[in-house]
Amino acid sequence: MRSALFLDLGGTLVRLEGDQIHEDGAGRVHLLPGVAARLASPGYDVVLVVTNQAGLERGTLTPERVRGWIDQINAACGGVVVDHWAAPTLA
Repeated sequence: MRSALFLDLGGTLVRLEGDQIHEDGAGRVHLLPGVAARLASPGYDVVLVVTNQAGLERGTLTPERVRGWIDQINAACGGVVVDHWAAPTLA
C-alpha cells in the first residue's frame, strides 16, 4: 500500500497576502515556518498539492507560474518532494 499527502498551497505551504499567494519583488514565494523541514522528512510515497487559485480560471495566473512556485518549494526542501499539483479549475 502506498501513502499520499494532499496539501493546499496558499496558507498551508506558502504565505498568503489577502487571498493571494505572496511573492517578493523577485517572484519568490515564502514558505511558512516548518514547511521545508516537514516536507523534507520521509513518510509519504507521494506528495500532491491541490490548489484552487482563482486566477487560473480567470486567466490571470498561468499553470507555469504555479509550477514555478512548486519548483521553489521543492528547491527549499532540497529536492523533489511535491510530486504533482492539480487545480480543480483546470479539470
